[in-house]
Amino acid sequence: MPGKIAIFGGTFNPIHNGHLEISKAALEEYDLSEVIFMPNGNPPHKKGVPILDARLRLKMVELAIDGIDGFSVSDYEVNRKEPSYTVDTNRAMKKIYGCQPFFIIGADSLYNLNSWKTPEILIKECRFIVADRNCDDGDDIAKECDRLNALGGDFSRLTMEKYDVTSTQLRNSIKNGIDCNHLIPHKVMDFIISNKLYTS
Repeated sequence: MPGKIAIFGGTFNPIHNGHLEISKAALEEYDLSEVIFMPNGNPPHKKGVPILDARLRLKMVELAIDGIDGFSVSDYEVNRKEPSYTVDTNRAMKKIYGCQPFFIIGADSLYNLNSWKTPEILIKECRFIVADRNCDDGDDIAKECDRLNALGGDFSRLTMEKYDVTSTQLRNSIKNGIDCNHLIPHKVMDFIISNKLYTS
């Protein structure tokens, strides 16, 4: 029997310590056997936005999770030429792993699910672990989870402190020469510096 797994999808542009802390908290709180990081290859919600090459982002994830028990990385979406939608990825992962995965999302995504592909199907077919991040103070994540659960969803809130660092902030900091070593895994930071990423 396969263990409980969670998919953590995102552009990871770049991956940072907040992503790792959220994943560690989910691994422990939900007694997961594995958290699978899945960098987006052609994210439909980022059309028109410059994004670092998917292979570079995949490499940074590999460097970030190297040696961490319970973490792995999948190139499933990176290898797809077509846009990747969560509802389709969920069905593919169920076949590959033989179990229903959780999907780890931020609270910002929770409030934007209606903009995702076939949200009414998504809500009923997928299981979500929601991390409190990138939302205005006062947003009631538990209430929104309850509302979606009443519609047939499976949404649970991750009980960890809010982590507000974003990849956008880090890209801007790197571009402006601001030290980010305390926010980005050292191997990833070395890779960014050696390849002169985000500097222009």
